Parts: sequence; structure tokens; C-alpha cells
Amino acid sequence: MPPVSGTELEQHKTVFRFIPDQDRFIPPGARFPNGEAFEPSSEDKKGSPIRVTVWDTSLTTAAQARSLRPERGPALPYGLRVADVVEIRNRLEPRLRVVAEPIEPPTGPGSDGHCGMEGLDRLSGASKKIHKAKLDEVAQKAFPLPEAPPTRTVTPLPQEELGETKRYLEFRALARRYGWALLAVAVVAAVALRSPQRTDLEIQGTKNEAARQIRAVESEAAQKIFEAFESTEGVDVSPANAPSSPRSFVFLGTCDRVWSHVLFDGLPPCDRPVPIGGIRIRARIGIKARGAPPSHGQFGSEVSRLSRGDELILLAFRSVTIAGSEGPQILWGEVEAAVRSQRQR
Repeated sequence: MPPVSGTELEQHKTVFRFIPDQDRFIPPGARFPNGEAFEPSSEDKKGSPIRVTVWDTSLTTAAQARSLRPERGPALPYGLRVADVVEIRNRLEPRLRVVAEPIEPPTGPGSDGHCGMEGLDRLSGASKKIHKAKLDEVAQKAFPLPEAPPTRTVTPLPQEELGETKRYLEFRALARRYGWALLAVAVVAAVALRSPQRTDLEIQGTKNEAARQIRAVESEAAQKIFEAFESTEGVDVSPANAPSSPRSFVFLGTCDRVWSHVLFDGLPPCDRPVPIGGIRIRARIGIKARGAPPSHGQFGSEVSRLSRGDELILLAFRSVTIAGSEGPQILWGEVEAAVRSQRQR
């Protein structure tokens, strides 16, 4: 029995979307596509409501979906958890949802899994910056969906060109992410890699120095971000007469696949969700707990102040990375039950 068209998908579901295999939508070396990959097409905008095509993984495989979709060139499937869509909806866009939209009559196996994602269009008069931030948030939740070939076609390079290309890509990614301030370090590292006269120890030393420079830049940037957050008075973003909540939000640090700068001990890996039930973390420095994480230029007001060694329960990550930024993610945490450390009681 096919699902009823227009019915919203349950939060435990996962859907996927085919993203064109182009640098325009999937930047080289990026962990996820950019927001433009979720922008409704001119064809999508002819529908009412406007929906972007996605597929229910429990009803349709990527291979089935390929056979059902129009041929539009090479594309890669990226997954998206419905629960993440709901979380973004609660913060940014009340219209955002994923609904069943089975192909009727069926045109082949997997037709029942066709779905539509609403709320990705920009309403007349709405802010372009907020619209872009919404699309970027959705894109940052996407993840590559394992699939048998076809996948990206790679033309083998001659062995003598392979090393040069790899060094160039590494240099370009480093320059784009951390700025031209590290140009000299990258050049020194490239020379070290190319020179057969350099010993392994010298090469490793140069690599370590480049890594140290990168960590120093990240640490300095994160510290400035932290100081900006701490110096902001904040506003009361809670609805009028809302009951007080034991939950609050704290700035955790920055993440670039792994933690690159942290303000708490005991943090779980930053590239995956917080374990169900939460995890206990401990403050490294004094820090404010706020009523809400930053959103559209607003900061939640201070609800409490933590001291070094204070413990609390981390329930979820909240990314507030600036849209379009290629730097580390700026992660806040939803926390509750702050407990003073035994040493400070």
C-alpha cells in the first residue's frame, strides 16, 4: 500500500536527494554540498506547494531512483535525516517539511518512495540572507549515501603528475580554509615534499610546524569568537509567559572534522550526534550559559555563569557556522543540570 500523498514523513526516516556531480554544487574536498543544491528549480516552482524531489530510503534504493528520474547528467545521492529537517524547521523555517509524494501511476520499482521537501523556496519579500542561511543549514546536514557505481568518474593521471596534483590540491585547500597568512608555511611544506635531499625527519618537522601554525590560527579565531559571545548582553528570546526551562546553551568550541578548539573537557566527537541521553562535560574556563544560541544576530540572555570545573549534561550540538564560511564549524551545546564540582562546593 503506497503512502498517502501529502503525508509528512516520520522523524526516524531518512531521505536522499541526487546532487549534480559538479564543483558548483559539491565543492572540491567539501564534506557536504552547498545550499544551492537544495534550491528549487524552475520546474519545481511550477508546483503548488513548491517541492524539491527527495526519496525515502525505506522504499526506494538509489539505483531504483536513478531509473525513475529524468536523465540530467551525473549526480550523487546525499542522505538527509528527517529529524534534522524538523530541527531546522523549529529554528529557521516553519514551512520546512518532507512529505510523501508517490509516483502515480507507478512507473517502476521504488515509485512509492518519491517524496517532496517543502519550504526551500524564498517567499516574496523575504530576506535573501536568511534564505541562503536556511539552504546552507539543510546542506550541512546532508551526508554521502553509500552506493554501488556509477559514482564520480576519475581519469588516472600519469604517476609523475599524480604527486604534483596532490600537492597542489593540498595547498589550495589549505589556502582557502586558513587564508593567505599561511602561504609561506604551505610553500615551505611543498618544497620539503618535493626535495629528495630532505630527510624524513626534516619533512615531518616542517609538517608539524605547518600544523602548529594552523592550530594557532584556529585557536586565536575561536578565542575572538568566544570573547565576542561573552561580551554580548543578549536578549530574552523566550515567548511571553513561557515557563522557565532547566536547559540552556553554551559555546563549546570549533570543529573541523575533529575538535580544533574546545572550552570543555569530555566532549564527544563533533562530527556525529551527541549520544542519546546526553554526556557529562566539564568547563575549562568561566563561561556564560544563555537562554538560546546565536540566531540571526540575536543572542540569548545570560541565565547562569559557569566556573572552571563546573559540570553539566550536553544534550545536543547546535551549529551556528556563518553561511558560506569554509572555516571550522562554530558549535554550541544544549545543556542542562549544571552541577558544581566537588572542588568548588
